[in-house]
Amino acid sequence: DGALKFSPASEFTGGGLYCSSGALVRWADALYTGRALPRPYLDELLTPGPASAAVMKGGGYGLGVFMLKTGPDPSYGHGGEFPGYRTVMQFMPRSQVAVAFQVNTTEIDGPALEALRHSLVEAATAHANPAERPPK
Repeated sequence: DGALKFSPASEFTGGGLYCSSGALVRWADALYTGRALPRPYLDELLTPGPASAAVMKGGGYGLGVFMLKTGPDPSYGHGGEFPGYRTVMQFMPRSQVAVAFQVNTTEIDGPALEALRHSLVEAATAHANPAERPPK
């Protein structure tokens, strides 16, 4: 009948972007290594707001960026949700590794999504050597 099965307003500020996990990894790498924005803007992006540390339990929230502790190292990223889908993107500056994944359900709960994120970050950074990265 052509009617939408959900309200497009449920997207909030998502912007309706469509992207693959691979493209998100490339974007995270470009953004957080300073190739997408000049340094002053990147510094501003990664400056936590005054109340974010209390909310983030040791991390912070900058301009659209969650700053988390991944073991002893910081990481930057964000997740998203659209009816039927969940996405996570994260960049670890020390190891210069980005991870992103998408699942085709919104039924996965926060702890399960966090466990999946943690497992992927551990696997991706276990043998990472930033000195071996090809030049951009």
